[in-house]
Amino acid sequence: MDGQLRDSESKHLTSETESERAAGKMLQDTRADFFADKNIVRLDANSAKYCPDARDHEICKMTQQDATKYCKEQGGHLPSTREFAAAMNPKAILENNYVDSELKGIPPVGYYKVASQDDNGKVDTFYFNNDMVTRKLTGQLSKNSFWTSSIVLQKTNYAHVFYGPLGGGGGPAEEHARSFKHAVLIVKDNYK
Repeated sequence: MDGQLRDSESKHLTSETESERAAGKMLQDTRADFFADKNIVRLDANSAKYCPDARDHEICKMTQQDATKYCKEQGGHLPSTREFAAAMNPKAILENNYVDSELKGIPPVGYYKVASQDDNGKVDTFYFNNDMVTRKLTGQLSKNSFWTSSIVLQKTNYAHVFYGPLGGGGGPAEEHARSFKHAVLIVKDNYK
């Protein structure tokens, strides 16, 4: 039965979409299971104004608003919750309409609901499973949490955040005030 459910689910998991292509851009400089350091915002001439207290070569941490500005200055954008989730593993995403219609609103064990609003105002809801993450951050990167451009649905003071060790989100929204400082991964819009 579990095998049948998994086969059925796989037909409704996120397919190759615009989100996944954008996530591919974010992963352009990866090795097996982690993001390359050069994708991380480090203290330099541009980022220093956003994290003046950071020491040289430390991972720069910013507010969500500053992270958004910085990414634009670098020719990219801050990834949405879906983009970040797809970068961790698109197969760890289960679409909301499938859970509602086929599973009667009860997600499989290990999935949690992600309800967000992107910076363009679009509402996005899906389920994500941290246990299925294939691109967990390691080493220094695993010690950080990372902004997304998305905010928690109906809680506009709080952003969705991804954690290095988990490769996914989690925790109460109140732990992710948009003014708290997290690290940044950039989706390069001029990726070729």
